[in-house]
Amino acid sequence: MGNTPENLIILFAAWLTVMFIIYLCSITAAELFSLFEAIMVYFILYECYFFFHADVTYLFVAFIGCSI
Repeated sequence: MGNTPENLIILFAAWLTVMFIIYLCSITAAELFSLFEAIMVYFILYECYFFFHADVTYLFVAFIGCSI
């Protein structure tokens, strides 16, 4: 398994999934808006992987766009 863009995106998605689960386990009522933002970031990354065939350019554009 080399470090091709597709493999790196799979690893990044796996890391993001783990972090999202940890975040869900530690959520408080004051963080509901942050949870919504996290869900939107996750959904956009998921869309990028499956609809743009793991193009790393779309991944970073979506991630940066959602962080603003």
